[in-house]
Amino acid sequence: EVHAAISRLLVTRSQIEKQLLAQPEPDPQLQANLAQTVQEIEVHLMEPLSRRLEASFWPCGVNAELPAMPNPKQLVLLPDSAMAALPFETMPSITRLFGSGNDCIMRDHSLHMLAKRVRESTDVVEAPLKVPLQTATAKSSTLLDKV
Repeated sequence: EVHAAISRLLVTRSQIEKQLLAQPEPDPQLQANLAQTVQEIEVHLMEPLSRRLEASFWPCGVNAELPAMPNPKQLVLLPDSAMAALPFETMPSITRLFGSGNDCIMRDHSLHMLAKRVRESTDVVEAPLKVPLQTATAKSSTLLDKV
């Protein structure tokens, strides 16, 4: 159901964009279709997801918190190409958890791009972001190629 709703969302958005080229206001029926599709995604995908997030990260509920374990205040979304068209930032199940302020819910293209932006915007000594990992050596590894 979710994949079909995402496909409908993309088609409806495309129709609205084409219509906006010819006239300043989109067709009310297309706007209603878009709102209905977003609502379906909210019910079938985002609401169950937000309940799981709340259970994991808000042990006392959204409106209460423990001093030793404060509630999350921000969310960074890294959607894949299939989910990038969804308006996560405006979905009620997500805004219920984080609020609807401009700095509460953010989106980026990838974790790599986010890390690069963070590094460029902070005063960081020229130290690598990654820590060296112990790798396998020829002396300590055996290739099992024959069974």
